[in-house]
Amino acid sequence: MQRLSLLSRAAGLTPATPAFGGELGGRSGGGENQDLSGSLFNPDEGYLQGSHWSTSFQGMATQPFESRISEMLMAPVTESDIEIKPDGLLYLPEIKYRRILNRAFGPGGWGLVPRGAHSVSGRTLSREYALVCLGRFISQARGEQDFFDESGLATATEGCKSNAL
Repeated sequence: MQRLSLLSRAAGLTPATPAFGGELGGRSGGGENQDLSGSLFNPDEGYLQGSHWSTSFQGMATQPFESRISEMLMAPVTESDIEIKPDGLLYLPEIKYRRILNRAFGPGGWGLVPRGAHSVSGRTLSREYALVCLGRFISQARGEQDFFDESGLATATEGCKSNAL
């Protein structure tokens, strides 16, 4: 619990709010009149119009992507891109997934959206993310990352996001 409160304080979150702004929560010190202009989670701007991606399943299974996108997403993975972890597990590094998504949807055509606050259990930090492509919910996954002391929390938060992808 101590580590979670340190993470929350570092992010400027009040103890009972989730890690995103807007109607679902907020940052401490702003109150109800908080200026959310420029915030990624401002429902009055950009792609969030009419939807809160932290809870929405908008666009899920409404129609297949066009053939060009489907072919890119279903193309075989280059064998040389596959790596082996020290424990022997095979994996595709996060940057490879990003490149596939950038080719298929274009830079800015996809994103990972937090679906809740970070969770800490022992020395493991985790968070759930939604993959949104071309304004459509595609999937969600929980990323997790071990950390060894509080100074590694920022790196662990990035690891959570990468591992969710």
